[in-house]
Amino acid sequence: MSPLDLSDEAIRPIHQKIERLCPSLEALYGHHGYHPRAEKDPLDELIRTVLSQNTSDTNSQRAWSRLKQRFPTWQQLLAERDLTAVTEAIKPGGLSAIKAERIFKILTEIIAREGKLSLDRLRVMRDQEAIDYLRSLSGVGLKTTYCVLAFSLGREVMPVDTHVLRVSKRLGLISVKTTSDRAHIVLNKACPADRRLSFHMNLITHGRRICRAHQPRCHQCPLTDECTYYSGKVRV
Repeated sequence: MSPLDLSDEAIRPIHQKIERLCPSLEALYGHHGYHPRAEKDPLDELIRTVLSQNTSDTNSQRAWSRLKQRFPTWQQLLAERDLTAVTEAIKPGGLSAIKAERIFKILTEIIAREGKLSLDRLRVMRDQEAIDYLRSLSGVGLKTTYCVLAFSLGREVMPVDTHVLRVSKRLGLISVKTTSDRAHIVLNKACPADRRLSFHMNLITHGRRICRAHQPRCHQCPLTDECTYYSGKVRV
């Protein structure tokens, strides 16, 4: 597939491969449908996802818990405008100074647009409209955007994190040079809508347990027949 080719003909082989992979992954890790966070506040999900960038789930959760303990409401955080306090609260998540500044910018932009600290208007937007809105906020990329849609709005979209990107390249679903933004477009078009969340979560689990960045456990993997990394055709 050429870098710009998103035709049905180009996507079909990827779609067919995903259809073959899903049953094997679900046999290992289960099927995931509607996510339990799908009715949670989209602004909470947005900030939670910002905190999750470039860190582990454990550290991200610690940063989130400390932030909410120090600032129970976003209104309080923005009113105090204490960048040092925010930075200290989210320190366990790493890159705390950068993330603190990003959080302030996001909240400031939202209140300027909405007149209040709320993203509830996203609930009535179509997917692309919600994507465009979130992408227009400071420092909000496609992965963060798709996480908000999937985990707070219950939309059938597939976020592509580092595990999903790596495993998808190794399986030959996308080329080794595919960017994260490009992978979001290709994989969401190729994956059936009702399997996107499950495929996303199972690829993450597979990437953590078996298809690890370093020393992948290929001898334990049931996907080797579909894997271009295992066949030696690619190295990611």
